[in-house]
Amino acid sequence: MFTGSLCYATGAGSNPVSLALGDVDHDRWLDVIAANEGPDQIAILKNMGGAPGAWSGLDSATTYGVGVSPYFLIAPDVNGDGFCDVVTTNYGVTYVSLFINDRQGGLGAPATVTVDSRADHAAAAYLNDDARLDLAVPCWRATEVVVLLNNTLPPVSHDWNGDDIPDECNFLPYPPSGVTDARANHPPTDVVPCRGIGEPGDEITICLYPAQAGMCGEFVLCETCSDPNCGPNSIEDCSDVGAGCYELTLAHGIAATVESGVGKACITTIQYLPTGAYVAYWKHPANVDGSSRANLQDISQLINRINIVFEGGTVPLWEADINNSGAINLADLTELINLLNGTGAYDPWFNTSKPVLTGCPDPCGGGGLLAGEGTSGPGGDGGGQPGGEAEGNGSDGEGGGSAESDGNGNGGAEGEDGDGGTNGAPADESGAGEFVMWFADFLSTTSFPGPFTLAEFTAAVEDLTGFCAAHLSPADRAELLCLLQDPQRMYASEQVEALIPNVLAALEE
Repeated sequence: MFTGSLCYATGAGSNPVSLALGDVDHDRWLDVIAANEGPDQIAILKNMGGAPGAWSGLDSATTYGVGVSPYFLIAPDVNGDGFCDVVTTNYGVTYVSLFINDRQGGLGAPATVTVDSRADHAAAAYLNDDARLDLAVPCWRATEVVVLLNNTLPPVSHDWNGDDIPDECNFLPYPPSGVTDARANHPPTDVVPCRGIGEPGDEITICLYPAQAGMCGEFVLCETCSDPNCGPNSIEDCSDVGAGCYELTLAHGIAATVESGVGKACITTIQYLPTGAYVAYWKHPANVDGSSRANLQDISQLINRINIVFEGGTVPLWEADINNSGAINLADLTELINLLNGTGAYDPWFNTSKPVLTGCPDPCGGGGLLAGEGTSGPGGDGGGQPGGEAEGNGSDGEGGGSAESDGNGNGGAEGEDGDGGTNGAPADESGAGEFVMWFADFLSTTSFPGPFTLAEFTAAVEDLTGFCAAHLSPADRAELLCLLQDPQRMYASEQVEALIPNVLAALEE
């Protein structure tokens, strides 16, 4: 059942006595967290990930002082920000230690929570059904357990997508703010597309803190562009499900539209009027990893997610169910390639940029607008921010464009010309370099039996090879040919090795 063993150091004299698994750096790979009794520390060994069958292992340990000897630890998301935190029970003291995730790949300084007795274990669960994880701690050599009810509010501001715009202020949405929906908007001629984003039922759930009832009429929707088939979106239904939580059903899926025959990504926001807090969802078909643009890396990311599903794991449908079938499988790979290519009725999404939020509510501003062409309320300022500098590339770049207002407020100022940049190698915005390495490794490490049948794998390789022949630059194709013909490269499967001549022939055409 298990083959071989791998050992990773936790530090000299560390004496690890327990461990937990948690995604500390939010990269979808579970990291290892160890309680080091010897030096009164916890150690985090980050998971380096890797291609299927070619795991890169764990990084070297990063340690955090506890102050006393830790005995047991767990990794729950205590403050509801989507990042796992760490709770330790400790030898000989009547408190547990709480490390809050700094959302930068590490942990903050520990805080102590008194439990009135020595504790040797802990568990986290939603004990009182208020969407906040509580703690239960058994008292050592006593006759009781201690329950610590969590009264922590969600952070004042989330920045899920790293764009320095706080995505929410006083409520916790699911799907979380900043999610990018990579699915095909719907078959382009279908006028009954996927409703909303997420599952089950593609409803959006928003929980208010503190909990308030009867607020269904206080949510409003804004979108940066409308669906060309279904028209402007709206909140079709709202259900108050208790404990301050609301389920919202949209009239149709969040929009992605067409501009001059090319796919244009869009953003939909839902704002809670009493405070101005809002949730933002990016609709960017083919952008599986939610990065700045749809590119070749999304193909490798999709196959990684398909592998997770084939191995019994769970992946959100908005990340990988590209064809909106309700299941994640290799049919989504074909659909992703069709989207990137602009095959048939689809718009071409290859190398399109993730959108910038313009013309919708300012985070927590209660009525202001971000830079762009939106409207503002009577007497208020419009989207009054400069359009921003354009990037230079050897000569002065063009201005960021003007921001207009069609409401009562003032429009944003016209963007200034960007400074000239230095001539040199352009940034690899297509992601081709990483994709070439991944594709070569994917071919050389796949074996049978495995997550794919040979027929499924062969079809996927044909799709990928055709895509490479169409979109890779001559230099990138040459690099891929070199990697695949390297005499040092070994293939894990004879069936895969038999496909390589066809791959080489297609790339050399």
